[in-house]
Amino acid sequence: MGRRAVLGLVTVIALVSAGVGWVAGQRIQSPAQVAAETAAPEPSLITVPVESTELSVDVIVRGTLEFSDTESIEVQPTTVDGTTIITRDLVEVGDELSEGDVIIEVAGRPVFVLGGDLPEYRSLTPTADGPDVTQLEEALLRLGLDPGPVDGVYTSATETAIEGLYQRAGYSAAKPSPDELAQLESLRDAVTEARRSLADLQGGGDGFSPSRSSIIRAEEALRQARAIATDAKSTQTRLNSDAKKSLDEADATAGSAQAALALAKKRLNSARDGTHPDTSVAATAAEVAELLAVRDAARVGWDEAVIAQDAAALVAYVTAIDQAEFVRLAGVEVRIAEIDLADLINPPTEGGDSTAELISRARESVTDAETALAEADEAIGTSFPAAEFRFLPTLPRTVQRVFAERGESPTGPVMEVSGAGVSITSSLSATDRPLLSVGDTAIFDIEDLGIAIPLEITFLADDPGGGDLGDDRYRMRLNPIDDVVPEDAYGQNSRVTIPVGSTGGEVLAVPLAALSAGADGTSRLEVETVTGVTEFIKVTTGLKALGLIEVTPIEGADLAEGDRVVVGRDNPGGTGSSDSDQDG
Repeated sequence: MGRRAVLGLVTVIALVSAGVGWVAGQRIQSPAQVAAETAAPEPSLITVPVESTELSVDVIVRGTLEFSDTESIEVQPTTVDGTTIITRDLVEVGDELSEGDVIIEVAGRPVFVLGGDLPEYRSLTPTADGPDVTQLEEALLRLGLDPGPVDGVYTSATETAIEGLYQRAGYSAAKPSPDELAQLESLRDAVTEARRSLADLQGGGDGFSPSRSSIIRAEEALRQARAIATDAKSTQTRLNSDAKKSLDEADATAGSAQAALALAKKRLNSARDGTHPDTSVAATAAEVAELLAVRDAARVGWDEAVIAQDAAALVAYVTAIDQAEFVRLAGVEVRIAEIDLADLINPPTEGGDSTAELISRARESVTDAETALAEADEAIGTSFPAAEFRFLPTLPRTVQRVFAERGESPTGPVMEVSGAGVSITSSLSATDRPLLSVGDTAIFDIEDLGIAIPLEITFLADDPGGGDLGDDRYRMRLNPIDDVVPEDAYGQNSRVTIPVGSTGGEVLAVPLAALSAGADGTSRLEVETVTGVTEFIKVTTGLKALGLIEVTPIEGADLAEGDRVVVGRDNPGGTGSSDSDQDG
């Protein structure tokens, strides 16, 4: 092979080797090259702009605008046979009730309304004493009827004032019953006989010898004393039986009222928990309000039943004591009459009782008879039956509803009255309670009617619970600030908004996700200075509201509205995660 041929072959081989090397170089990579080409892309920043806005925090609850001091008025029988037929309608819805007004007529008898915190629990009669008598005297004095000293004692002056109250209204006051008049007549006869016996003894001289007439009088005195004792025992049995019957009825009524309240609470709680007890679906606001009204009415019924129960127990106790004492005194009179008669029929022998001793005892009999008559005469007179008056804590009141009409015999309330004011009762959570104080303002917003009523907090409970509230709820009452409230707002259940915090103007604010903590524990923001480049600045924080937080830069850092802060990072390869899906 020639030299030129060898050179050509070498050239060809070199070219082929170079080509093979280039191809291998394109297909073979180092581990560093492989790692560089398969690494995830650099994560991108998720940023949002800094806002300049006013922040505020509100507590929001619900409540119903209701009349304050609402009460239901019932009637009691005004006759012995228990008649409760309404014989005259005297008020209509919207009427204003003032002290001394007759609100209804039952069985021909009036029912007066008077001011007083203590409910009526007994009939008021001469010689009665107590705080309810004081309350009556104060009411009579306000009406210009002089009851005498306001000392809590029912005196003859109190009787005269009550008679004037009835006369003004065109009625006659309650007079003594036939039994009471008969008791007075019997006591007058006893006084007459005791005086005659004393006169006979005093006219007989030292050689006393009882006349037939003296014996007849003594026998008659004994007969009358025994009749009074028998009547006293009969009266005791009857009155004790009546008192026990009233107490049993009051107990039964209280039990029914308690059961009704428990049911009303259960139904209301079911509705509040999301299920109407009748429809088994979510309760509307109106249905909840209706169930709340039923609960409140049941609570009033329970309270009144308990008061009636206590009053019946008191009447039963007082009746038992009084009648036992009356029976005892009547028995003493019988014993005295028996001794007097025995002494007349069997005159004392020598060494026995002298005429002077007999006269002394006769004088005592006269004194006892006269004392018994005076006490009865003082105790029996014009009374004020409990069925004919109602005490209300505040007057005047407005008639809101009337439940019964002339000719009907109601078994429940005959009307509902309320004060002139309205209020909203609601409750707060344990978290919200420390944020509010009495005097804070609020807005009652009825969106459907386009009504917004300014309110003021007038009561905040210091302790949770009470009534139908749970152990983690605090009762709150709010009253309208304005005197005039739109009529359509009454009875509405809606949202109550109570502002509890505000920045008072525009401040710099960022989402909570933009905040992080530095090594020294201070708050900081990561601010994007140029695209993809960030720096951390320290800030102080303020009010939080609606996912934003007030921030103020410190240590000379710059931060302005529109600056973008990092809230997270997004990895397109899917191997990373972000703190937020918000895109600036």
